[in-house]
Amino acid sequence: MPSPRQTIDRLPLFADEEQISAALLGAGKTAHWRQIAPLLERRGFPTVDAVMGGRYVPAVKAFFDREYKVAAPHQVATRDGPEDWNTPWKKTKGDRPDSGSAASGLTGAPPKRPSPPATPSNQ
Repeated sequence: MPSPRQTIDRLPLFADEEQISAALLGAGKTAHWRQIAPLLERRGFPTVDAVMGGRYVPAVKAFFDREYKVAAPHQVATRDGPEDWNTPWKKTKGDRPDSGSAASGLTGAPPKRPSPPATPSNQ
């Protein structure tokens, strides 16, 4: 029987149903796990490998990461360039371009132009 403090990171590469249920649900929940595993398999959960006798644990973890959107598509995969420790971390107000709202930089919207002051001719 697996230890009551089993975690998915401590499982073997191919884990049996009892080990996976203990890691995901806690010790003693194998009967409940056997009821929900087929439901998860219909949504893409990895099946038991007949040769290895267990589920491939990295695929189990990846399934739940996808299910709960843990891995964001915008994660940086490479460094953005060399560090320059001589430049100030925050820009001063004078260094910022007058670009309107902060969201315009994220959405690609053109910068907002200030409207001309109201005069009797354009009211």
